[in-house]
Amino acid sequence: MNPAWQAAMTQEIKALHSNNTWDLVPLPAGKKALGCKWVHIIKHKSNGGVERFKARLVVKGYTQQAGIDYTETFSPVVKMTIVRGLIATAIKKGWQHFQLDVNNAFLHETFMKKCIWMYLMYFSMPYPLDPSIKLKVYEGTLLPDPTYYRKLIGKLNFLTNTRLDIACSVQYLGQYMQSPIDPHLEVAFHVLRYLKEDPNLDIFLSNSDE
Repeated sequence: MNPAWQAAMTQEIKALHSNNTWDLVPLPAGKKALGCKWVHIIKHKSNGGVERFKARLVVKGYTQQAGIDYTETFSPVVKMTIVRGLIATAIKKGWQHFQLDVNNAFLHETFMKKCIWMYLMYFSMPYPLDPSIKLKVYEGTLLPDPTYYRKLIGKLNFLTNTRLDIACSVQYLGQYMQSPIDPHLEVAFHVLRYLKEDPNLDIFLSNSDE
């Protein structure tokens, strides 16, 4: 086996043990343990190069029976508004908080600089969106490749998790994802120039009442 896959599998096993994912217990009489298997995925960079080898240990779901092995299924998904509220409460109360799965987390500063570099924006702007701008649906030329605009808005939308100052602008631009025209792209570039004005801008949360 490729040493890169072996290293990825070892890292996954260590993460499962460190998070106390399971407890080893005797198999009850008359019961059959569910098997598991490895799922391997190669994560690629934006230029097509290999970023890392990712391995996940998953249960063989097709061997489970409803009502015996499980009663309901769900996917634990949380809204960013809840995350922000929880972090704000923890800081206000002085609670200790920890971040898990750091290997899969995005650092917003690195991601933002990469996003700006990808779209070659060399000039900065002091505000995210000119309030006098009124975008239209048909007043302009359709972009030959709308995917370019959609990817850009998707990256900006991800940045709104930590850069709330561009949230309204990105939501406004997101209304034109179906058939973007050149003025829409120009305004999106304006948002990028604004981010370049102060790429290290952060949200500071304090437990002080002042």
